[in-house]
Amino acid sequence: MSFENMNIVSIDDNENNLFSIEIICNDMNLNVKSFMEPLEALMYCLQNNVDMILIDYMMPNINGLEFIEEFRKNKKIYQ
Repeated sequence: MSFENMNIVSIDDNENNLFSIEIICNDMNLNVKSFMEPLEALMYCLQNNVDMILIDYMMPNINGLEFIEEFRKNKKIYQ
């Protein structure tokens, strides 16, 4: 399986972490879209084809597990 051109979403409230992930993903020929706002990221994930989500566990307003629960619940609606 080739990982090149995978669509990855990165969500973190720390801009430095997002920047590091972008550098690593770009070096590996991965497409990465970064978000500091989880709800904005959720809408993007629901409306686009995403292969992988990298998310910080501890964020204000919503944690990583809550995000994944919302994604799974709402993904059924968008399919």
